[in-house]
Amino acid sequence: MPINYVQTHSDLNEFLRCEALVLYFTAAWCGPCQAIAPMIEQLYTQYTTVEIAKVDLDKHREIASKYSITAVPTFVFLHKGKEVERVRGASTQAVLEGLKKLSALAPHGKRRDVGEDSSSSLSSADKQLVATYVPKGFTLLNKTVQFGEFECLNATQSSEKVKGLLKLDEDSKISTDADSQLLIHIPFTNICKVSSLVIKSTSGQRPNLIKVWANRSSILGFDDATTINALHQEDIGQFNEDGCVEIKLKYVRFQKVTSLTLFFDGEDEDESTTLDKILIVGVDGESKTQGKIEKIGDDE
Repeated sequence: MPINYVQTHSDLNEFLRCEALVLYFTAAWCGPCQAIAPMIEQLYTQYTTVEIAKVDLDKHREIASKYSITAVPTFVFLHKGKEVERVRGASTQAVLEGLKKLSALAPHGKRRDVGEDSSSSLSSADKQLVATYVPKGFTLLNKTVQFGEFECLNATQSSEKVKGLLKLDEDSKISTDADSQLLIHIPFTNICKVSSLVIKSTSGQRPNLIKVWANRSSILGFDDATTINALHQEDIGQFNEDGCVEIKLKYVRFQKVTSLTLFFDGEDEDESTTLDKILIVGVDGESKTQGKIEKIGDDE
């Protein structure tokens, strides 16, 4: 199970309810942070009575200031909300010793279940979608979409209306305009790992083809969509009785994703293709914005 990120201040408060918690301050631009990350993930699987929450420095400067963070990585060990240990730098041994001490203080500690965090403001039907398609340890990445840079081509509805596909608005159904094809460019605020897409289409002509590109700086044109190889291309199979189909991506190809570009097509090119919702499932990451706080390696 991957370590989860703190998303908001209220999210932090939920993590602080854990008896034993490590706040793991990190940043995308920090080399030592990236080097130590796999080892911290491994330790996380071993010390199951301790919760670890990553805090992206560039997204949460106020939280970093609250805990007097001057360098990354920094690990703040908390027992019942009170700091009992701090490790500054990428020292796996020091983190291990801190985890041993914290685990001893909380032998029956429990981790936070974050499976439904991102669905708290959704309708009951959409919460059920999230519960069905977002496995434990993963999250709904729709909340990290940078809607100010969102683009779409060939929708009958306005761009604002098309954004509802990802915001999971109640009335978010859209349809294509001139023909059966649709292009959507979805930038993220963070660097994410994407594992799957869930497409919901309950009426009209459903899409029967999807192509997915990662890390394009802007939307493709329709000519480019037919000539540029996609990272993932799939003939969409049967939609279930709820009008949903899951597109499982090759996870290793979608590890450092800053944007997705999606192309949809329907079987009949003269008929509009309709979509109700798009769920993006994966693991949230650090902000794309670089910071200026010091990065440090092993403390000697």
